[in-house]
Amino acid sequence: MQRADNKPKKFIACPSRLFAFDQWHLFITTMELYRLHRVDLVVVYIQSVEAQVYKLIKVYEKSGLVQIRPSLEMPSTNTELDYNPNSETSWQNQLTNFQDCLYEFKESAEFIAFPDWDDFFFTSNYNIPYYPILQKFAEQNPKVNTFIIDRYMGYHESLDEMSIKGHRIKEFWKKGIKYSTKDTQYFYGKAIYKPNRGIYGVDLHWANRVEDGYIEMRLPLKQAYIIHARDYSVSNLYT
Repeated sequence: MQRADNKPKKFIACPSRLFAFDQWHLFITTMELYRLHRVDLVVVYIQSVEAQVYKLIKVYEKSGLVQIRPSLEMPSTNTELDYNPNSETSWQNQLTNFQDCLYEFKESAEFIAFPDWDDFFFTSNYNIPYYPILQKFAEQNPKVNTFIIDRYMGYHESLDEMSIKGHRIKEFWKKGIKYSTKDTQYFYGKAIYKPNRGIYGVDLHWANRVEDGYIEMRLPLKQAYIIHARDYSVSNLYT
């Protein structure tokens, strides 16, 4: 048991837990975007990662940008249960990790995001941090506690594709990420929360326990957007 964090932070990210994770190129890309946009802290929940990726995470931890947490995993062997309790939860305890992060930083962070690792956050200008954009909208809309960022469908090269093409990380950034501006995942954006405005629980894409009187709003795409660089067919994307 530990006390909630009390060191003021402008913006933190609590991405989904890492499970059987070996995609070092995806991790570096996401982390460097966070660094570029002045994220104060990234809380990394780990269930299982490849050994070299773990060493990479430790480098970011040493820099102060990352804090590592063990992902919740309930006992599933040597019990009287005839099923794995972890498989009965939403996304293998992912939401439990989210609530853990919310309540640890609820009193210290002005904004908290709960993205996936393949969610690449961007602002209208790469030099503009997330915080001033969010703070401006928060000041103009005092009853808003949830800011929805819409996602463009996207794709990223796999490690095998990078190897075949001889791409290093710079080539991956230039050529290995594609997305379409023709179609946004309007109903499946990602939320950024102002937790001191009546947020008591979060889901994968929105708040699920909110104090009466507060609402959510979508940020204009010209201000901020996400490339959901997952596994969409390249033939359907337009760069």
